[in-house]
Amino acid sequence: MKAIRALLAHNLDNAQSGLVSRSDVDNETYLFRAACSELSTEVRKNRRVADEQLRQQRTHLQHEVDILTQRLNQDLLTLTDSVRGMFNDRKMAVREEQKAVESRIQQINYKISVMLNSDSKSEIEEVRWVLIRRSVLGILFMAVLTLGTLRYATFVNSKRKKEMEQRQKEQEEMRRSNGMKDHSPAPEAAQILAAS
Repeated sequence: MKAIRALLAHNLDNAQSGLVSRSDVDNETYLFRAACSELSTEVRKNRRVADEQLRQQRTHLQHEVDILTQRLNQDLLTLTDSVRGMFNDRKMAVREEQKAVESRIQQINYKISVMLNSDSKSEIEEVRWVLIRRSVLGILFMAVLTLGTLRYATFVNSKRKKEMEQRQKEQEEMRRSNGMKDHSPAPEAAQILAAS
């Protein structure tokens, strides 16, 4: 019994030393709540500060983006103007080159036409002289042929006349040799002469 009492007394002392009073618990609770309230206030404050910093950074970034957008638009406009200027310059250069090429082509065409005209004129003159020569040769040939034909015709006529005269002489000699008189009537002699 004494031992059990001793154990109970010992355990009771331990329990009393380990127990906390209600005022201590209330104090601890109050301190904990105050700390939580202070912590939540500090967290809200930090959030507000962070939100404000984010806002400022966002507005700063937005401002920089706007500035970069304006610069980019200006650069694009400048580039567009420069490209248009280069394109117009190239167009003008191409037109001038085309005009130069057309003028060269016209000069070449003029030179070719002059050369063709001179060549054609010289060829026409050559053909004209060839035709004149041939026509003169043809006329001379026709004249010679005509003269030859006339001479041949006169030669043939003279030969026939000579043959006729010779025949007449032979007939007269035959008449003389056969008899001094011609016994044939006059119409027969005319027929003989006509036949010869």
